[in-house]
Amino acid sequence: MLVVDSGNLLPDLSSAKDREKARLAGGLLVRACERMGTVAVNVGPAEVSFGPAFFREAPNREFPWVSSNILDEKGKPLFRPYVLKEVRGIRIAVVGVAGPELDPRVRSTFGGGCSVDDPVRSVRRVTGELSGRADVIILLASMPDEEIQGLAGENPGVCFIIGGEGDTVNPPYWIGKIPVVYAGIDGKYLGRLELTCGKGMKGFVDSGRETGLRKEIDDVDRRKDVLEKARRNKPTETVEKMIGELAARKSKLEMELNQVCSCSTESGKFLWEIVPMESFFPEDPEVLQWMKEQGLEEAHPPS
Repeated sequence: MLVVDSGNLLPDLSSAKDREKARLAGGLLVRACERMGTVAVNVGPAEVSFGPAFFREAPNREFPWVSSNILDEKGKPLFRPYVLKEVRGIRIAVVGVAGPELDPRVRSTFGGGCSVDDPVRSVRRVTGELSGRADVIILLASMPDEEIQGLAGENPGVCFIIGGEGDTVNPPYWIGKIPVVYAGIDGKYLGRLELTCGKGMKGFVDSGRETGLRKEIDDVDRRKDVLEKARRNKPTETVEKMIGELAARKSKLEMELNQVCSCSTESGKFLWEIVPMESFFPEDPEVLQWMKEQGLEEAHPPS
């Protein structure tokens, strides 16, 4: 299992009523995520609001922050662009990227010539570096949805995009062959992405869609049975038309189901589901004790 966050994990200091309390919460969240085994957190606007000193402090400097397009004065990534993990023989790369609207905040907060590079160019560069080294590339994108659409269209090497600035979206929506998912905001829910794949996969199909299609076909069959009984009692043109429409609908659904199932030998499968955070990561007594020691009543966990 890989635990990741798509950005804005920390409270945003620019809008915090109590900045000192927000800073304490940020440090506590880093410690809690380390305890959870988090492997990557994308750097979004909230993280940038903490400034460079925060990322130089222990344990923050060793924490797996990722961003492929927040650059230093020399044009080099200020954070690691990605993390590469192997899970059951499958090499999974988790890449971070921020939207260009973050550039003014990075320049003013980090100074020293730091900037936000074009996300399309940065992701394309990183996916090129990962060619032959990663079987699955997951992009953590802290940017508006319309920017994600442009980013996906220019980077076909990405397998999944997890958005960091949107409300809960379930089921996934597709941009070309790339599924885009959201797990909501404020850490209330957790998005669980389950992959079934091998090396050399040509993409992924949504196994959740397969289940949904079978349910839709069953529903069409039930409705058709009712109408056929009505036709036997009293045939009418209206009933006949409705039966024909259902038959056409079933045929279309079966064709789509066949496409989903038949490509499983060349493609991997994925299942995306939204679950309440507490059902997957119950309250940790030690973290609660940390909060009490810091005088914090609550701090939102990763999403």
